[in-house]
Amino acid sequence: MFINFIIGIIAVVLLVETYVIYSLIKLIKNFLTEIHSIKGIQFGTIAQGDLAPLFRAKNQNKSIIVLKDILRNNEVTLLFLSNTCSQCQEVLKNSNEIFNDSTRYTIIIMQDQLKEEMFLNNEKISLIVAPDLFKNYKVTKTPYLYFVDKNGLVNFSTEISNPKHLKKLLVLEDAS
Repeated sequence: MFINFIIGIIAVVLLVETYVIYSLIKLIKNFLTEIHSIKGIQFGTIAQGDLAPLFRAKNQNKSIIVLKDILRNNEVTLLFLSNTCSQCQEVLKNSNEIFNDSTRYTIIIMQDQLKEEMFLNNEKISLIVAPDLFKNYKVTKTPYLYFVDKNGLVNFSTEISNPKHLKKLLVLEDAS
């Protein structure tokens, strides 16, 4: 009788502990979901000195661009933009002017299809739609920029506040 009583108490304690652990896991899951949904927070990026993930994609002219091939002869600017962000739209609208004097090859990576046709008058600029690259490059906020050297290493990465900020970064990077 006494043993049955002890076993009963142990069973109740185990059930209570299981419920507490389940509740904590659910609470932590909801907390992490809420944290990830906050706009404007960058959860980890590819660090300076890390290898940039390689990719291939069709550009605005339906040509296949391969990052590995471009890096053989050029340093590369990767610019991540989205149709839903006003700064991105401003950067995109002024991209011919912004990148006109840059010595780097520029790849503009869009998260979604352009709403209207875009004309780029510089052969050193490619525009691609590749939402999967946002995940590969850990981009959660746009506009976002990576500078990649000829060895495929990330030199620099940052959020862009406006076209003037981007132009200033390009001038500084080209001068170095």
